[in-house]
Amino acid sequence: MDEATADEIRKAKNAERARKWRAANPERAREIQRQWILNNPEAAKAKRAKYRAKKPAAEAAYVRAFIESGRAAQQRREWRAANPERERENQRRWREANREKVAAKYQRWRLTHLDQEADRQRRREALKLTTAVTTISPEMLAAKFAYWGNRCWMCGTTASQVDHVKPLTKGGAHILANLRPACISCNSRKHNRWYGVAVLSMFTV
Repeated sequence: MDEATADEIRKAKNAERARKWRAANPERAREIQRQWILNNPEAAKAKRAKYRAKKPAAEAAYVRAFIESGRAAQQRREWRAANPERERENQRRWREANREKVAAKYQRWRLTHLDQEADRQRRREALKLTTAVTTISPEMLAAKFAYWGNRCWMCGTTASQVDHVKPLTKGGAHILANLRPACISCNSRKHNRWYGVAVLSMFTV
């Protein structure tokens, strides 16, 4: 037996022993693999790319099984919990890049949660009773939108909602001076945040 053949046999035996150990110690094997990936990100990326190119069908099956097992969702939840600021920033960027999807999702939610939407409207009306309120005609509101070019005051895209610049929950008045046009995405992002007139620019993108 030549040296090359003997080396191939040794490799095969070692690979078989490794497979048996992984099968007997799945949790430990996954932890070792996870630590190696964390310590060798570039090598792990190259190894994964090589495997995907060599065995696309096996890769697709692995990804499908990984998702169906719930491990993908669990890892995502753990990452979100460990990186709240990055998660919020990722969500903000996604909303900015997918404004139409955000608007469509909001409209679907309203149609399927009529009771909750009605309750939200009742709460807003109740808040108006605790602050200054003036009658705002459709013509006045249209003029306000026209002043802003029918654009969201925070991002400049087409506006579809009215924003209370100083939120009702923070004591803002329901008066024309406190209203500006906004898109669904920005209005949702701003929500009821308020840090004073001096920092209004923080809401713009």
